[in-house]
Amino acid sequence: MVCSGHGTCIANNHCSCRPGYGGEQCQEISCFNNYPRMVQCSNHGECIALDTCTCYDLYTGPNCEQCKQPFHEGEHCTPIQCFGVEYSVKSVCSGNGDCIASNNCSCRDGFVGERCEQFTCLNSTLNNTESNNSVLIPCSGHGECVKANNTCNCYSDVLYGFWAGANCDSCKSGYGGTECKEQVCSSLTTCNGRGECTQHNEPKNNVKYFFAGYQLISRSAIRAQNFRNLTLEGSIATEGGFSVQVLRSAYGQVNVRNDISKNMVNSAISLYQEFSSLDCDQTMQQSIPSGGLNLKAGTYCFPQGLNGGGKISVSGSGRIVLILKTNLNYGFTVEYLDGATVDNLFWVVAMGSSISGKFSGNLLTVGQINVNNAFISGSIINVGSSEMNLNGASFGPIYSPPVVDPCKCFGNYAPPYCESCSAGFFGDNCTLSCSPERNCNGRGQCSQTGSCLCGPRFSGAYCEVCATKWIGKNCDYLIGDRAMLKISKLTIQYANPSKSTQIDCSSILLDETVKELGSSPQCYWDDKSTNSFVIDLGFGNTIYAGSILKFKLENGNSALVTVYTDPNSTNNPPTPILKVSSKISTCARLELDTSSSYSPDKKSISYKFEVTSTPNENSMVVLRRELSLFENQAFFNIAASKLAVGSYSIKLTVSSPVTGSASTQVTFEIIPVPPPIIDIPGGLSQSFVYGSVVVINPQISVAGCSNNDGSIIYSPAKYQDFSYNWEQVSGNATKFSQESYNRILVISSLQNEGSFKLSVSSSTGYSDRVTVELKLKESELVLKIRNGNFLYGKVNQAMTVDFSQSYDPTKTLEKEEFSIVCIPLGVLAVCPISEIYANVNQEKMFTIAENSLVAGLYQFTISYSKGRRSKTETVVVELAEYVFLNVFIKMATNDFLPTSVPLGMNVSLEAVSPPDIRNEVTYIWSSRTSGFTLNDQTTISGITGPFLTIRGEVLQPDTFYTIRLDAQWNKLNGFSEYYLAINTPPKPGYFTVNPLQSKSGIDTVTLSCSGWSDDNTPLSYQFFFNDAKTSSWQALTGKVSTNQVNVMLPPGYGSSSQLTIKARVYDSTGAFSEMQQVVMSS
Repeated sequence: MVCSGHGTCIANNHCSCRPGYGGEQCQEISCFNNYPRMVQCSNHGECIALDTCTCYDLYTGPNCEQCKQPFHEGEHCTPIQCFGVEYSVKSVCSGNGDCIASNNCSCRDGFVGERCEQFTCLNSTLNNTESNNSVLIPCSGHGECVKANNTCNCYSDVLYGFWAGANCDSCKSGYGGTECKEQVCSSLTTCNGRGECTQHNEPKNNVKYFFAGYQLISRSAIRAQNFRNLTLEGSIATEGGFSVQVLRSAYGQVNVRNDISKNMVNSAISLYQEFSSLDCDQTMQQSIPSGGLNLKAGTYCFPQGLNGGGKISVSGSGRIVLILKTNLNYGFTVEYLDGATVDNLFWVVAMGSSISGKFSGNLLTVGQINVNNAFISGSIINVGSSEMNLNGASFGPIYSPPVVDPCKCFGNYAPPYCESCSAGFFGDNCTLSCSPERNCNGRGQCSQTGSCLCGPRFSGAYCEVCATKWIGKNCDYLIGDRAMLKISKLTIQYANPSKSTQIDCSSILLDETVKELGSSPQCYWDDKSTNSFVIDLGFGNTIYAGSILKFKLENGNSALVTVYTDPNSTNNPPTPILKVSSKISTCARLELDTSSSYSPDKKSISYKFEVTSTPNENSMVVLRRELSLFENQAFFNIAASKLAVGSYSIKLTVSSPVTGSASTQVTFEIIPVPPPIIDIPGGLSQSFVYGSVVVINPQISVAGCSNNDGSIIYSPAKYQDFSYNWEQVSGNATKFSQESYNRILVISSLQNEGSFKLSVSSSTGYSDRVTVELKLKESELVLKIRNGNFLYGKVNQAMTVDFSQSYDPTKTLEKEEFSIVCIPLGVLAVCPISEIYANVNQEKMFTIAENSLVAGLYQFTISYSKGRRSKTETVVVELAEYVFLNVFIKMATNDFLPTSVPLGMNVSLEAVSPPDIRNEVTYIWSSRTSGFTLNDQTTISGITGPFLTIRGEVLQPDTFYTIRLDAQWNKLNGFSEYYLAINTPPKPGYFTVNPLQSKSGIDTVTLSCSGWSDDNTPLSYQFFFNDAKTSSWQALTGKVSTNQVNVMLPPGYGSSSQLTIKARVYDSTGAFSEMQQVVMSS
């Protein structure tokens, strides 16, 4: 084969070899660019193909460059050594580590040094196989590191186990199990030679944490260092993104199974905050009663915590929250009834609580919680950042295996290890007995040696005498030898059989001592555990250093206790307080009040007044003389009228026999009483229409006596106290009557236009003069067109336009004049003047003669004048050739005239047509008044049919309405129109009640209306009062024609005796207006 099949012959006897081959005929193979003439396969193997080595024993690698066995090295792959000792020898690295490279030791926990020859408890670590982090765990977590000598003090108790070894990583002799808590039982060692073993000697090497379908929510780690094998079954959830950490034990393995969940559940923090802030539905006791607790949905608070065991029954599907303010130590049985489950029950517990025995429900805590050998059903929710101690906990269904003592003891020795005597026995061989009732008089307990351990109140070998300071038949009284006085409190060591912390002072002290304590003293224990007793002295007490307190004892005896001053007590001076109004009217009384002054020691204090300034010398003398009569009294008062108007200053000095004196000064004013005020209802300038009745009823208000801040409060004066003088001071001479107790001015008729003034003052001159200006004016002329401003008629029938109801409300003497102007609207015709206007001034109407005008529309302008006043109205007349169907309109009721419909009243109209065809006629109603339309909103009946009802609320006052009815029957048409005038109620004037304050059923009260006006006269009046009990108006009077009545009022209501009076004024057509006044009727 040319060139050994690995090249090309490029010349005679000359080959060009492919890469990896060499030699004259390309017969040599290369391994990693090394040829046979060179070192191939690191001299540790043979090159059998291109870049392919077959290695000798001890070597490996592509080029045979590595030692085949771990921890071997060198040209001949010899085992590595650490300081002359092969790595596999047990004593390598001083037996305390691993040789990982030549002369390179990796020390185990607790050992340091180049050869791991030195022990230390300061750098022990526990590796986390999940995160590859290290956590400092001195002494393997089973002891405490003693820094002084760098040694471990291993735990040796039932709670943490019995450990041994330099690093506390093995069990103490006689113990086994993963926690070194299980004794390897023998009659000699375990039972101390006093009993026999009852358990098998099989150590428990594996512990499981069962979650049984529930959730563990925690911010801290579950430590597994105590177990050879730790298995987590169920689901573990995260809270707030913080995963639960599982830490590997020093030599064991951790198996995490069954879908460890990282999904978020309800926030434990928010849940804890929600529950801990709930209001308590019920406050519970510290222990569960013998019959157990029966709970339903709600929040239950245990202020003092909850200790001991018991049974809790929960019912229903509602949420039950138990809040414990302090510790939680228990093992309870929980019974679920009527649909209740562990998901419904929540415990919110304080930091540092612990659980033992059984537990069920959901537990929330803000700090560390210890769970020791408890059988848990439910979930533990740790909101805080503290470590959760779960050592030895088994999470699973509520199940408690039978507890068997390891030893069955001989004689009177007590299990579990027969190392002590059973209760009631003592002595070297536990053969002697002791009874607390028999040997210790029921006042103590028997010790292990058979001696009595007496209660705190008893002493003696058999507890037969009282302990020091305790006295009484049952040694239940303790009275200290001194009482310490600090300001106003006495403190003494005292005890008696009372169960309460508060006690009546008279039940423990003799009467003579109680009197010295002052008014309303308080006796109580501020700390019953130390028998610290407090007497809070009352005001006016006479207790001083050296006073003797006499305490009651049994059989009428007493104990004496001396009072001493507390060295920390301070004697602050008394506090003077003098109360007086800043401004006092001369009609009031000057009152000085010192009753709020006090001394911190609650001793009686004396008072002394000193007048420092007055407006004049006489007031100084008067005030000093009056004050001298009230020396050492807490209250002082005199009539302010004895003093001059002006500013005053008074100094008060208060003194205590113990704490000294102190002073204060006040300033006040005596002020005069202002004169009464006269008020004219309606103001000092009023307008009236000619011919109306004018009533002026002045109201007088009297200033009250001020003895506070000087503000003046006015109240109505009784009418008997004042009278008035009326006088006209300007204007045309006017006659008027002066009526009703000289208080009310009545002017029956004023005919002259212009203004004049009247003045009023009290007859005594006690008040200022008040002047009222009366302005008189004419009213507008009233021009009324009968049947409205749009009229219909026939050409061949005479038609009358009637305005005879026009009038002058003021009835002046000027001559009335009427004028007419006629204008055809779209008709070629001329209005006949003489025929239409004849006798218009006398008759107030005009007639359009038959056939005087052609068919069409005509506008008539009517002018009404009287003196300088005038009024104009326009009437449109439509004349037709003929009417086919004869219909007309009438009002459906006769309650009022169509020319004077009361405002707000519904209007009902009826169509009248021949009876024989009435039911066959088609009717359509419409409005001919500008701006007003008949439709479903403005009518009740609708606009078709023989009846029409217009809503009263849509009709405007002082407005004329024209209503048209169109009728059709068998091609015959007809129409009719009806005219309505909406009447305006009377225009309000003034309504007065005099006096505004009266006695019910005794005083006569005048009710007056003045200045009310209306076109439809005469006016009538009626008065009502509001019955607050029934919330209805009751009549005081019937309708009367006079505008003034005298009545007696019923009593008012409430503390202010208020009563509401109403006046109602009617016009002649029945329209009315109202006005109210509030008075006081006591």
